[in-house]
Amino acid sequence: MREINHKGYQIKADAYQDEEGKWVPRAEISPIDGSKNIEESPLVWLSEKFEDRPKAEGFALESAQFYIDTNF
Repeated sequence: MREINHKGYQIKADAYQDEEGKWVPRAEISPIDGSKNIEESPLVWLSEKFEDRPKAEGFALESAQFYIDTNF
């Protein structure tokens, strides 16, 4: 799992293996100060699968940053 802070939010990027052994990226975004109201569901990219965990986590991290940049 990789964690960073980005523009007032904490991102926890992770990945899990599917039944075929591919790594599926996911990320949880939460406000650092607790004052912002965002959806609590993790972001999961089922259409993006990777051969190894570090690549999947990197994708989740970059995608979550983009999500924050475009939605908050």
